[in-house]
Amino acid sequence: MSIGRENQKRGEGTQNAVMNFYKTFARCHVYKIARPGVKAGKRGYRGTLATPGMADLYVTQVEHQLAWFHEAKGGKARLTPEQRKFKDRNEACHVTVVVGDLSSAIAWLLDRGIIRHAADPYSDTGAYTYVRPPEGWVRQ
Repeated sequence: MSIGRENQKRGEGTQNAVMNFYKTFARCHVYKIARPGVKAGKRGYRGTLATPGMADLYVTQVEHQLAWFHEAKGGKARLTPEQRKFKDRNEACHVTVVVGDLSSAIAWLLDRGIIRHAADPYSDTGAYTYVRPPEGWVRQ
């Protein structure tokens, strides 16, 4: 297996973990942006048909009236120049781009009050629980 294919598999694992957490604990709708494309030269691993630099996921949380992008990166992976440009341009327009693995997603959700630490870390639902906004609440 080539190094490129192994890195791609590792990235997919990070991406799937982030997607599952957003859906399960934060009641989010998650849209996977990248999709399989054509073979990328001699290495044989598949590229994507997405615009270069585009984040992996688009996430919405309707009850909290939030939407953001998530670029799944695990380990020591860094943003490419195209991904950095995408992140900077979106943040200049007040659109959040979360970068990182599952711990980055959790930190972002905790910071915005979408999830909180569960009272019982040994509960069936895990160490986090969803926080419903107050009735009639509207984001300002």
